[in-house]
Amino acid sequence: MLKKNTPPKFNSFDEFYVYAVTDLKRKHPEYFRLDGRDKGASRKPFAYFQYREKWWKVDEDIWIEKLDKAYQFLLENQDPYIIASTKGGKNECLLIAGEPKSKKMFYVYLAKF
Repeated sequence: MLKKNTPPKFNSFDEFYVYAVTDLKRKHPEYFRLDGRDKGASRKPFAYFQYREKWWKVDEDIWIEKLDKAYQFLLENQDPYIIASTKGGKNECLLIAGEPKSKKMFYVYLAKF
């Protein structure tokens, strides 16, 4: 049985962006983060998507403009991501190609179900 408010899973970043992000932007154009908040950290998952045969967790405090940038790479037939180790080396995260790792405002981590 699924838990209440289980974050959705998408088969690709493209599918996640089109169905989750675009819909949220249409309903709440004032949001600049997926959770609609102005500040504060959150590790709560908003959704999951597959990339390079792995599942990735999108935290709800990610900046929408960063997702827009990654999607633009896809539209230009470019790979938007670099897989990197997290700061402590205990997990992997996605970085947007060409973006600095510090102050990234982009929180996508290898999912651990």
